Amino acid sequence: MRQLWSNRLIERGVVTAARRAGHDGQVRQNPSDVNDSLDARVEDLLEPPLPPPPPGEAKRVKTAVTAQRLQDINSSLRVFPEGFSFFSSRLENTIRARRDALDAAKPSIDWSTAEELAFATILADGIAIRLTGQDTERGTFSQRHAVLHDAKTAKHLLRSRRCLRPKRPLKFTTAH
Repeated sequence: MRQLWSNRLIERGVVTAARRAGHDGQVRQNPSDVNDSLDARVEDLLEPPLPPPPPGEAKRVKTAVTAQRLQDINSSLRVFPEGFSFFSSRLENTIRARRDALDAAKPSIDWSTAEELAFATILADGIAIRLTGQDTERGTFSQRHAVLHDAKTAKHLLRSRRCLRPKRPLKFTTAH
């Protein structure tokens, strides 16, 4: 693609072949030069490690959520935009089964459901979430489904963003 575009620029007279050749060499060499220069400065670039928290600090932080709040969040996650189309009935059944897990006689939730409820709770508290890395949208082995895609419109749906705050979506971003 780069070659096709550079040929087009040469044809249009925007750049010369000599300038393109020089640029190609610079693009390939520059990252290597920068990397080599960083090797000598590794110690200068490292941030000092943070001191460990005082003993017992984790026990003092309150992260519990009431059962009623989880039920409310779970109910809000049941809502899909009108006309939303899942890619498969298997995916739809999986997503809807998560919502039914808390309504069972003996509520039981799996890792995926717990993660989704945790994200939605954090967002409902007004705290932004940013996930980066491989499989951040769908999750490893497709368990997360933080982002759903409408089969007909290809629009993205991040249900956790609108949890309990339908008029003011919160910041939930994924990047891979």
